[in-house]
Amino acid sequence: MPISTMTNPVLNALLDDVVSTVTSVEQTINQLMAVKSALLASASRIADDEPFDSVDSREMAQRAVATEIGAALRLSDRTIESQMGIAARLQETLPATAASFGAGRISQTHVRIIMDAGEGIEDAARRARYEEIVVARAETESANRLRPFAAQTAERFRDQSFTERHREARERRATWVKARDDAMSELVIFGPSTIIHAMHDRKTGCWARFAGTSTSRCRFSPSQIPMRSRRLHTWRGSD
Repeated sequence: MPISTMTNPVLNALLDDVVSTVTSVEQTINQLMAVKSALLASASRIADDEPFDSVDSREMAQRAVATEIGAALRLSDRTIESQMGIAARLQETLPATAASFGAGRISQTHVRIIMDAGEGIEDAARRARYEEIVVARAETESANRLRPFAAQTAERFRDQSFTERHREARERRATWVKARDDAMSELVIFGPSTIIHAMHDRKTGCWARFAGTSTSRCRFSPSQIPMRSRRLHTWRGSD
């Protein structure tokens, strides 16, 4: 039974109606988004059914289908092709998630969190167990609360250990620049957390010094990073 929020019984009854209607609308939106996802997965299968004799031919078939849909929706073919791939992966690898989505019990945001967290679970049986646990929680929790739970649960079912995944992730270290408005830009650095946080702390201290709010020096020495972290996270000379 809903808890009375308003002191006026008439206003409380109106509020109950609004809450009930909004809940129903949200469920319907989720169901419609699930239908769209299923249709995009079907579009991907149509492209796959086109005879092709090479990987390039398959990609061209996917791109051709995505172009048709993108033109109708006034979206880029790249965007549609990405959505088709995600939708196909949902249907093929996470059927329980797709079913809950189709029933309107979880949102598209919940779905993406479940998919992202479970991406590294290759074994079908392990993935099904992960999905069983996480979908049950998703149907009763907000997306923000689900995210850490899904990540922790996925960790139990991953085929690779954290150390192995970290070594592979280190190979993707990179830097790039994002242009912003008003002649501003962002310098983005992707790398081991220990190094990145140390760099951020040092640069933040430098900014405070130049702003006149700190007397700390801006020089940085590798000795300030714990030896264990230096062994694990040292950047290669060519980086």
